[in-house]
Amino acid sequence: MSVKQIEERALYNVEEVSDILGIRRETARKLFATGRIKGTKMARKWFVTGKNLKAVFDEPQKQTTASRK
Repeated sequence: MSVKQIEERALYNVEEVSDILGIRRETARKLFATGRIKGTKMARKWFVTGKNLKAVFDEPQKQTTASRK
């Protein structure tokens, strides 16, 4: 598996985000819709800057109840 570079000034759409993160497109859309990925919706499509996408990796993960047990 190759490591994909995230350019801070580039714009990434749902398909690119799903490829970079290795997740389904539906999951990427949910991350945008819930605000986990800070993106912008333009013409019915989500976009995120590389800088905001990198910020997802810098945020501390919230623990779920199951993971605390």
